[in-house]
Amino acid sequence: MKKWYIIHTFSGQEDKVAERIKNTLQIESLTDSIGEIFVPTEDVMEVKGGSKKVMTRTFFPGYILINMVYSPKLWHIIRTTNGVTGFISSGDEPIPISDKEVEKIRGEMEKRKAKPQPKVIFEEGETVKIVEGAFANFTGYIERIESEKGRAIVMVSIFGRATPVELEYWQLERV
Repeated sequence: MKKWYIIHTFSGQEDKVAERIKNTLQIESLTDSIGEIFVPTEDVMEVKGGSKKVMTRTFFPGYILINMVYSPKLWHIIRTTNGVTGFISSGDEPIPISDKEVEKIRGEMEKRKAKPQPKVIFEEGETVKIVEGAFANFTGYIERIESEKGRAIVMVSIFGRATPVELEYWQLERV
């Protein structure tokens, strides 16, 4: 019976390692022993040159999930694949995770894909420049962060008075 396992890889090489595993198992004629291999990802929004771009990045850097029938031979092949540092395990054997945990990760992926998060996360008290909108080119400091909305309350000086302005993260850049 196939169960889910977590493979630890070098960070930033998750997709390459997943592809290497698939290719190696195909060469070894062991594709029946595995189900799905996936890298948990999320979409992030980045502003470059005044335009918004949505990019995909891993949200569990260094980890791949694989659905497979465990066998010492399969474990050895995957474990010795270039870029793999090991399985999440206790001792010598990998520990499977439940289908419920995998569904929770998939649910989080869907939620994150539906609403891309800003790539840059700001902190309260940080000085920022407004790059877009009615207050473009004003500078101020972050009074409050509303991370669930992807917004920040920025205090800007308008006619000599500190005025709160609610802006989305993508409208700001660090000074």
